[in-house]
Amino acid sequence: MSKRVYYPQQQGERKRAKLDVSRTDNHLALSQNNDRNKDQNEDNWGDEVDDEILLLASQACEQAYTDVDSSLPDYSICMKPSSTSTQNFDPGPSTSTNSDPFKKPINNPLNFTSEPFKKPHNTPNFNSPSIKNKCNLISSPLPNISRSVQNTNSNVIEDMIFNDKVHKGDTDYVYRQLLQLQEENSKLKSENGKLLEKCMTKEGEVSILRTHLKTSQAAADNARLEKIKVQERVQMEWTDKLAVANNQLQDLKTQLDFKNLEITSIKEKCKMLESSKVRLTQVNIPKHDISLSHRNSMYGMRDSLSSTQMARVKTSCKNVQTECGTLPNIIQLNIAYRQDQKKLTQLLPLTVESSTEQYSLLEFNEKLQKPSDNLNNRCKVFSSFHRIPNTPCPRADVRCKVTLNDVYKDLASIAADGSDDVEQKILNIIKAAKIILQDVEHTLNTLELRMTTAFQKEIDEKYIDASANYLVVSEEDLISGKSLYKEEQAVTARRITSVLYHVLEDSRAAGLFIREDIDVSIHEGTPLLEMIQRICILLDKTSCAVLFSGFLQAVIQFLYRILIQSNKNITNKILKVIKTIIESRPMLFVSCASLRVLREVWSTDTTDLLCRGSTAGNLKLDYDQGVLLYKKDSCFLQVLLKQIEAALKCIERQKLKEQAASLCTDLLLFYTDLNMLQDSQHKPSCECRQTLLQVIVFALKICAVMLSGDMAGESYCLHNCYDFCLSDSKDLIVTLIIYIYI
Repeated sequence: MSKRVYYPQQQGERKRAKLDVSRTDNHLALSQNNDRNKDQNEDNWGDEVDDEILLLASQACEQAYTDVDSSLPDYSICMKPSSTSTQNFDPGPSTSTNSDPFKKPINNPLNFTSEPFKKPHNTPNFNSPSIKNKCNLISSPLPNISRSVQNTNSNVIEDMIFNDKVHKGDTDYVYRQLLQLQEENSKLKSENGKLLEKCMTKEGEVSILRTHLKTSQAAADNARLEKIKVQERVQMEWTDKLAVANNQLQDLKTQLDFKNLEITSIKEKCKMLESSKVRLTQVNIPKHDISLSHRNSMYGMRDSLSSTQMARVKTSCKNVQTECGTLPNIIQLNIAYRQDQKKLTQLLPLTVESSTEQYSLLEFNEKLQKPSDNLNNRCKVFSSFHRIPNTPCPRADVRCKVTLNDVYKDLASIAADGSDDVEQKILNIIKAAKIILQDVEHTLNTLELRMTTAFQKEIDEKYIDASANYLVVSEEDLISGKSLYKEEQAVTARRITSVLYHVLEDSRAAGLFIREDIDVSIHEGTPLLEMIQRICILLDKTSCAVLFSGFLQAVIQFLYRILIQSNKNITNKILKVIKTIIESRPMLFVSCASLRVLREVWSTDTTDLLCRGSTAGNLKLDYDQGVLLYKKDSCFLQVLLKQIEAALKCIERQKLKEQAASLCTDLLLFYTDLNMLQDSQHKPSCECRQTLLQVIVFALKICAVMLSGDMAGESYCLHNCYDFCLSDSKDLIVTLIIYIYI
């Protein structure tokens, strides 16, 4: 036996086994580690190493007392733990949280290895009292170590692993339980690893499937959009083809109607030639008289020379009774004459043209208010429900669309002087005109409800651009199907109104129109003149007269025709329409045409209607933008003169000689009528007469410069004439003499 070493802290003789309590990182079973280190440690529990074991145990206890922060070996596994699943050799899963097995002791106390605990071959006898005391001393807990283990699971029973066999010294039982716990732990770790791998695999599959789903959804959406685009493209192509086919069909129908009318006209001419009561006969002359023979006849030569130039030739027979001898000789002279051709006959081919389709303001203007009941992108679910209607507004009656091709047959019959039911054909044309004008009125009513400030500004800009040029419009342009300017509205209304102007050229048609539509108004619907007045009022409210100037020009010509053909009882109605047109700010050529109508309707009553005798300056010209600003109580004669002055500036810049001479003539005649009326009155007048003098001087200056071609002295004469007009001198003769001298 070796020498024993005693320490004061020991309470008796005891020796402790050297245990390796270091952690290991490998997950091998304890049995594998024991087999691997069997050759190295043959006799670790013999008596030969008792001194060394006791020394190491004493050093550990001393270190525990001296060093507070030192980490002591964990002896809690040797205490009485709670019950586990390994009790009664149950192979179920373990609930222990300590997975560190026992480590085997080594010869070097300073070198801690990670090998697990190894069971010794020669098990010592723990029944001796000395060995028991030593083991009890070693197994006793240190001051900082608790005797009880805290339960982490309330369902675990304390007496499952360490029972009475531990206190009796049954190390085999403890060793087997440790092996079972380690094997169970390794199994659980392997199962946990497999489950983690499966979970990661499933998560990867889910992410792949989710990515594939998003890709499939995007591909399906793209395919759906492409399909919709292809359907829209095909629908647009078929719509265009259908529109082209319809236009071709309409043109063919028009040509067919025109050919049928030509055939009908030729048949009528053939019937007239067959059943003509006036026959061409030879002249009965004496035998020796050759002065009146056909060969030497001047009329016969005229007929032979101009036979290709006459459209329709009629012969009139004059019977002359002579007193040569006893037998009366009757001389029949065949005199051919040409009938005057109407203007309507020349313009009839223009009515066959189809009207140019312009963009409607209600459909294509983005600055108007959108109707709330006409949403394009509406949910399909709500479209099947009954919606509460908005503020009720008058809806237009369902009408058939009328074009000039529908009245072409009646126009051709009127132009050919057909005597068969002419009155009914004239009434058909008037009825078609009312239907077209009613459609224009409904459009303007809708436009008034959807007016915005942005739309008003846009119309003001269009008026500024339109006032920079003077547009020359002829009668052929008014009746043709092409548009006179960009974004022209009511092209069909302009054409049918111009057709009425030429139809009323005949006195029979004018009398029928006055009798049926103005005086009695027994025809269906509203009188045509009243309908025109309502349209002009709507144009003034919406400020859209710039886009409807072509229609207003045709209206002025139509009013001029009515005024000439009728009596003076409708003068006030026509004058109200002219006043509304002036107030609505149309294009410049409309203002110049309205001056010609004012010359016919000017009287004492009209003077009071247009000029109220106010001396206040209520007109203002915005020279930056070129817009004439005026109030509702302004002198409309001054407003008209300012518009004519702007037209004269454009005429001077464009060098339109014919228009300058015509406008200057109208101004001079209007001044004459106005001067005669104001001489008979003794009312205070406003500045309209002085403004008229200024405009006349400006017009005369333009005419003089255009006729003379000499630009020298133009500025000097212009300043002199304006100074003369502003010096309260009312004599225009001096001004005329100055420009005649120029």
